[in-house]
Amino acid sequence: ETLNPADRTALLSYKDKIKKGELKQQTGRLVMVDNIARQLSSDTNIPLSEWDIDIALAFVKQPNWVASYRRLALSVLSDILKCAGNPIDITKIKSEELISESNFILTYSHLLEIIKSGITSDEILREKPYELSANSSAIAAIYLSWIGLTVNDIVTLPASSVHIRERAVCIGSKVYSYHEFPEISEFMKAYSDAEYFISPTSTGLRKHSFIESPYFIKQSRQGSVAKSKLIQKVKAFSGQSLGNIRRSGRLNKLYRYEQDGMRVELTNYEELAKLLDIDNPSGAYSSINLLL
Repeated sequence: ETLNPADRTALLSYKDKIKKGELKQQTGRLVMVDNIARQLSSDTNIPLSEWDIDIALAFVKQPNWVASYRRLALSVLSDILKCAGNPIDITKIKSEELISESNFILTYSHLLEIIKSGITSDEILREKPYELSANSSAIAAIYLSWIGLTVNDIVTLPASSVHIRERAVCIGSKVYSYHEFPEISEFMKAYSDAEYFISPTSTGLRKHSFIESPYFIKQSRQGSVAKSKLIQKVKAFSGQSLGNIRRSGRLNKLYRYEQDGMRVELTNYEELAKLLDIDNPSGAYSSINLLL
């Protein structure tokens, strides 16, 4: 299938305006126009002049569209529709509408369901909800990822950087708050206070004392927290990667920010980098595309 002449003209017109500098040049936008053109030709026969918000939203939520580019694609598509004489107001589309049906993005309620499922399959946590098991460190890592910590942050996180009363984690000048998440607050306090965890044996239950350590992630043996082992634990417990959980948490933060009545332009990389806890604003374009 190929694009109808009118749609092709609209796409080329938008692309030409970018090249001529009539529209602000943005890294990746010309590539995005080509991607949209290919998908338009294969995914829909609806002329651009007849598109509405629901069609645009359905288009960028298709499984074969690269999920990390959905918001940027929607922005580009909106500009293309203007060139086709059919402007639509994409500001009416909230972040959650773009991410709620994506199979690699978790909402907070999904995260809690995953943890609940993991607890159900854990003999100790299922029967003794106020105790810790060998999986409790995986739960701690999941929650820390959700609020914005990278896996490297987690395995080197000093216990002194976790402020239970303030419900926040401080790393350098960065503050990762979890005061809006009561389940995280409750778990972090219990985990911080714990002195042992329990594991089942053939003869009953056995207590394992945690060693004294400067790290927040608790261990029963001496040494630094093993990153690869923690990653494996999280995957086995939740079926998710820490990177995916962190990305979902950052999207949730953006969504909550918008729900509070504030807006962030997708092209304002410095502001987005700050909001989404990205260290390098100058490289925020590629980093943000991995998040959005």
